[in-house]
Amino acid sequence: MKLFSNIIFFITIVICVAALAISIYPGVLSEIIFVSFVLFFIGLPIVAAIGIFLLIALIVLAQRGKLDQLQLNRKFKNFRISWRRVAMMVAIVVLSGILLKFQIPRRLAFRVSKPAFEQMLVQAPVSSVGDMKLNRQLGLYYVDEYAADPRGGVYFRVYSSRWIFQITSYGFVYKPNSKGSPFGSTNYQTFRIFGNWYWFEDSTDWD
Repeated sequence: MKLFSNIIFFITIVICVAALAISIYPGVLSEIIFVSFVLFFIGLPIVAAIGIFLLIALIVLAQRGKLDQLQLNRKFKNFRISWRRVAMMVAIVVLSGILLKFQIPRRLAFRVSKPAFEQMLVQAPVSSVGDMKLNRQLGLYYVDEYAADPRGGVYFRVYSSRWIFQITSYGFVYKPNSKGSPFGSTNYQTFRIFGNWYWFEDSTDWD
């Protein structure tokens, strides 16, 4: 049981650290969570069927007298819950949640990368006339496209995802406008990081 407790504790730490690391890229963690929920609901009937099958199997074995209840009791009678370990896991999860809520990992990662982004501001092509491809590492981020929007703001895309016919883009922007980005204006949102820098999310227009 101590081994089982250690495994659960280790898994909790790994998941929290992974979530914090992934969160430095806008959009990636939310996409993973969304896909996980979809897979969970798709796999739920299978898990339920397996659970029902195992329950029926246990009932049948019990009726046939093939389950030694005393042996089960002997295996679990020494089981003790380590409330200290539980408290540590709860603290780790809560602390990770707070850091994610206030986007602390992303803010720190972008602060380290900001000088590299600032060097590219004056070189950004206007989105309506220039080639927006960059495909370059800027600090901790790989930027595939960037452009100055005629409506205002210089946008750097660091992640994009496709859902059927819609492409959602995520990235960073310097002095954003309120209308949209070079990558679209559907569901366009900006969130302040510090100073004149924000991170953004939008989707391709199909109007």
